[in-house]
Amino acid sequence: MLRNLVITDFEVGAIHLNNPTRCTIQNVHVHKTRRHVPVTAAYSQAVFARDALRSELARTGSVHTWRGKTGAEILTEIETEIQRTEIEG
Repeated sequence: MLRNLVITDFEVGAIHLNNPTRCTIQNVHVHKTRRHVPVTAAYSQAVFARDALRSELARTGSVHTWRGKTGAEILTEIETEIQRTEIEG
């Protein structure tokens, strides 16, 4: 239950819920969304994908390929793009 909240100066979403089964949002005021966000949602997803792929490779040592690339190659490409974004950001 989210009740009697004021949410201000956020970058992506004032409220984010992952698969709730029952949820009440009551008397919540959302304002002053940040307009200038130095990176996109794609960056956030890349960080999430990197971490998930690292965990999967550590757990399974997978050598499967996807679109002609191994998991390790994909991980390297993701890490390179994350680093490039952080340097340019």
